[in-house]
Amino acid sequence: MKNSTRYLLSHLATRLGIAAFYSSMHLHPAGCEMPPEQKRTPAACVSSIHLEAAQGFLATKGMGGWRCAGKGVSEMTFAFPKKTRVNTLVLREAGSHIRHFALECWKDGAWLRFYESDKVERYRYCSFPAQQSTKYRLLILKTWGAAKVTECSFYDLSKQHRQQPFRVSAYMRFDTEEFLAFTQKERDAFSRHFETVNEVILFDTLKWSKSGAVWFNYRDASQTNEEAKQTWFQHAAEARKVIEKSGRPVKVLASFFQPGKDTVESLENHMEPLIEALTAFLREAKLDGIEFDWEFPKGKREWALFSKFLVNLKQRLMQDGRILAVALADWGVHLSPEAVRAIDQLSYMAYDINDINGYHASFGRAAVRAVEYAEKCGFRREQINLGLPYYGRPTYKGEYWPLWKDAQVGYWQNYAPQITFDGIEMDAYYNCPGMVADKTAFALQMGLGGVMIFPLNADRPHGNPLCLTDAIRRTIEERVE
Repeated sequence: MKNSTRYLLSHLATRLGIAAFYSSMHLHPAGCEMPPEQKRTPAACVSSIHLEAAQGFLATKGMGGWRCAGKGVSEMTFAFPKKTRVNTLVLREAGSHIRHFALECWKDGAWLRFYESDKVERYRYCSFPAQQSTKYRLLILKTWGAAKVTECSFYDLSKQHRQQPFRVSAYMRFDTEEFLAFTQKERDAFSRHFETVNEVILFDTLKWSKSGAVWFNYRDASQTNEEAKQTWFQHAAEARKVIEKSGRPVKVLASFFQPGKDTVESLENHMEPLIEALTAFLREAKLDGIEFDWEFPKGKREWALFSKFLVNLKQRLMQDGRILAVALADWGVHLSPEAVRAIDQLSYMAYDINDINGYHASFGRAAVRAVEYAEKCGFRREQINLGLPYYGRPTYKGEYWPLWKDAQVGYWQNYAPQITFDGIEMDAYYNCPGMVADKTAFALQMGLGGVMIFPLNADRPHGNPLCLTDAIRRTIEERVE
């Protein structure tokens, strides 16, 4: 990326005399790749903006930023010569000290708060419905020690035109007692999610045996494999009725969860029969594709086997035009370049990743760094579906997964102190609707293929103010033609 385009993000910082902080990362929103007219004005009147007031901040030009002492509320007020539309803010800080910040605009003689979040760190992409005002202000409400803001850039980004639809892929449990017991009213309500979701991954029901056969009854030995297969098809048919009620085209994939030594034995000794069995299953079930969640291959031998399997399977899937997807985390990936190219979609598990404060799936750790790592592994951005967790995790990194639909938090609140889950008291960190909207907007601006939900069953109903899938839908509507 050329240096001239890299500094598009720091027009405002330059105006304020701030030396914008850049690391060696190459992650910048698509403002760096905007059409010519946007390159000239990445935010309306940005060249005329001026800092009207900076209460609680100390300018440290030689040190590259504006420092707030961390006592009380610090604020920066930015004035435009006329009403100016903005829908995006890029923030950076040196280090990791900011814990709560907000944005407000001047409307009808008073300040109106329209955005909040927690961390900033080295790069924070903030998205919100377009605001129009002559004044905006950034409030730093809570810090751990002194914090230094090194960039604050406003943008008015135009809607994108995408060659391919933005994927909203969702893992869905369709065989649970709760889902199977849905009333018709509940089924109809759940189906509204598929006004946004355009790809479903049916998961946690399938494996294969070490001899290379599809294994349906691995959780219920009271059934024969054939009986379990018929049950699977019945439940899948009922799930399709819910999915298809929206009337929108939704692709359906099946996920195979494959840990353990049986996987290695099947790939070493029965790879071709396994590929034949999997392709036959996809045809019989009339599925659009297959996804693999092997957590995780160990050592060079297993990664090499997995790579060879994916390449060989893709050659067979191409004959039917079916999708090959793989779930991976942002660490320890050792797929061959040929396997990476064979994969159509990366279901990117950008969650269950704790940052230095124990926050699971924070923006900096699970969006910025995650995309960096995927690209280092050779994945193209259009292959990546950025994972969005619909559950929380304890900040002390315990093995608990409280669901979003039960969370007692607000629209902008990720952190939930002193909750009780399974009889255990904990502080939990979620991804609230505001965070989900930011990650969706970030994925759009980065040119990613889409986002991935895990799991859809954990969401609140469509129309609920805290519905995460609705936050995805609104963001897409605001940012894509």
